[in-house]
Amino acid sequence: MRWKYWIRAAWLVCSLCGCEALYGGYSVGNSNNCVVNQALCQAPDQACNPQTRECEPAILLDAVDPPAVATPGGEILSLSGQRFSADVKVRIGGIDAGPVTLLSDRSLRVVAPPSGDQRGSVAVEILHPAGQTVRKEGLFRYYEPTRLGAPQPVALPFAPRHVRSADINQDGRVDLVATDGFSSSVFALLGQGDGRLSAPIATALSARAFGLSLGDVNGDGKTDLAISQTGPMGSIEVALGAGDGTFASSTQVTTQATVGGFALGDMNSDGKADLVVADDVRLRLFISQGNGTFAAVSQDTALAYQSFRVSAFVALHDLNGDASLDVLALNGFDLNFPILTGNGSGAFSERASPIFPSSPSLFSIGDANADGLPDVLVGLSVVEPGAALMLQAADHSFRQPLPLSGPRSLSAVEIRDMNGDGVADVVLFSSSMNNGTLSILHGISPARYAAPTTYPVPPFPSLVMALQLDSNPRPELFVVHRGAGASGNFYSVLSNVTP
Repeated sequence: MRWKYWIRAAWLVCSLCGCEALYGGYSVGNSNNCVVNQALCQAPDQACNPQTRECEPAILLDAVDPPAVATPGGEILSLSGQRFSADVKVRIGGIDAGPVTLLSDRSLRVVAPPSGDQRGSVAVEILHPAGQTVRKEGLFRYYEPTRLGAPQPVALPFAPRHVRSADINQDGRVDLVATDGFSSSVFALLGQGDGRLSAPIATALSARAFGLSLGDVNGDGKTDLAISQTGPMGSIEVALGAGDGTFASSTQVTTQATVGGFALGDMNSDGKADLVVADDVRLRLFISQGNGTFAAVSQDTALAYQSFRVSAFVALHDLNGDASLDVLALNGFDLNFPILTGNGSGAFSERASPIFPSSPSLFSIGDANADGLPDVLVGLSVVEPGAALMLQAADHSFRQPLPLSGPRSLSAVEIRDMNGDGVADVVLFSSSMNNGTLSILHGISPARYAAPTTYPVPPFPSLVMALQLDSNPRPELFVVHRGAGASGNFYSVLSNVTP
């Protein structure tokens, strides 16, 4: 009968005092159980152990480096946080990571597992055998490396020297205009919307082109062109587009020297493209008259310390978001270049770019770090590194160049999202060898890149451009092959087949 006495005694204690005090955190239904009442644990220093149902010092996961890897995995990852131990397990996207190496109570090293069919951000988990688990989203993602299809060579009846893109015939598709290296003709190749281009449409101009720019100089909505020419006195010939791929010469603009750096763009906000020329020690602006001609007298801005000749390169872009075009101009031999901020009426203020480790030779403009500000990717001369990225700060100044790995002697650089993961990639191309070198640096976080991935191209490539030639939102690569031995001149399109 003694057991009946103990039952009555236990019932009396529970009635008077409650069972929570008797069983503490181990009772499943106890409100002092942290599984039931998560507020009992003082985050972030404490976490609830689901096995003991009690609060204990929390394992913290703060960062994963690198924050992204390609889908095959196999890369070493460093995890940083607090209260790590050698007996923890790591899962990435629900898949066990490779051997866990404890470097310290704040650092772990693991090998990223293959992603399976997962793309984008995945959860990272640390599991302690005593029961505590920490799970973090947004610290790590898998990206698909860009995949390029087999090239389809197409013969050309000319030797392309310069190639520019625009919608020539106003059908919403990307077209190309190319100059011939050995004649006075320019050629239009109209996009068919399915990755193919039309046969070249020829227009004969007055002299062989030394440079090429496209823009609407008379405000009729059709693409016009300008070419620079050599001679005792340099000149720029402007031809108006008919909207069908042909052009008719309109005017000649005399320059002090043979120029390589010039561009067409609306510099005074009147809807018509003006002519901007880096001419010796001046930036010259010829205002469009709206009929295919330009003002006889240019508006000149003296360049503080650089001169520009045939090796110059000019790009127009609204760098500071004020709806007015600004000018970037490099001469191919100095270690920096002028940045000229336009005021929307044809006047400029000049400032110098940061110093580069070698001479800038070309550039591409785009938002590399997803902050809404245009950045500048610069191709450098033959020494290492081959390229550098100049990021724009919130005050519209530019930070010191970030060197990038890749080939040297670049003839093309691009900032584009090649694999469709929402992070900008870098395309670098060098034509210094017969087979050329095409590399893509995949973005793993804003303005941070994986090691270059190299892709084969057909022989004798001279130029690469990233274009949207079909409905695929991922850019294709258009490759020009000039003087390709017995094959002559041709182009090929590397279709983007990234899933």
